[in-house]
Amino acid sequence: LLCYLIKDNSLEPDMQVQMLGQVVELAWREETFLVLQALLERQLEMAPEMFGILMEKLCKEGLAATTSMAYAKLMLTVMTKYQANLGVVAHAFNPSTWEAEAGRSLDTSAWAWPWS
Repeated sequence: LLCYLIKDNSLEPDMQVQMLGQVVELAWREETFLVLQALLERQLEMAPEMFGILMEKLCKEGLAATTSMAYAKLMLTVMTKYQANLGVVAHAFNPSTWEAEAGRSLDTSAWAWPWS
């Protein structure tokens, strides 16, 4: 029902952003990926903080969703619709950025990256 309402333009953009905020806070399941994809297909305008939270949760969920087609489609949607936002997030999650800011080198050999 939610996907239908979103795709049918029955909800105002501000309501869609509110819905996105609520869905991000839920425990994610296969159905959640479908709702998120429908919302993100609309290319919602969201605050950088919200996008950062979304990306953090996507990375965490990716470890458990390696065989999910819905998750793969969701990630493809994010990469195509939100390309400009990804550069900012990549900078924030880049260990070399942290090294430069901390003035020292970080040992990242034991870190588990979701895209590895």
